[in-house]
Amino acid sequence: MSDTVGVKFDISKPKFSLLPWEALVQAVWVLMFGEAKYDTDNWKKIEDAQRRYLDSMQRHAADVFVGLAEGKKVHEILDSQSGMPTLAHVVCCALFALWFSRGDLPKTYDISWVREHFRAERERYFAAAKINADGNATAASATGEP
Repeated sequence: MSDTVGVKFDISKPKFSLLPWEALVQAVWVLMFGEAKYDTDNWKKIEDAQRRYLDSMQRHAADVFVGLAEGKKVHEILDSQSGMPTLAHVVCCALFALWFSRGDLPKTYDISWVREHFRAERERYFAAAKINADGNATAASATGEP
């Protein structure tokens, strides 16, 4: 081992830096609304909770789609009670439903195969879209030429 470079065995642990924290903050505001309206962790005490939260998630998602059909932007579609983004309510309901499955879910997943498995598909996409591997448009796609 090197004296100047440390080692950390965390390759198989969740990479929380991938989470879109600004979006999750919206869900936290919804959680705080629910805490004020009901009580702390009230959502954990609901009978038949997983089904009911999945139903609620679908109702909120339907509200988002109706709003989009009316020409609204996602951030303009607000829950009628909280005044907060309806999509944040969808996120909370999904998290609640997933939480009720926690005992049945694995603690880790083997995703080592993913990058190689989708490499060819990514390359075909980038070639067709004329986008380089860094996500930047190539000169041909930037000018609109085939």
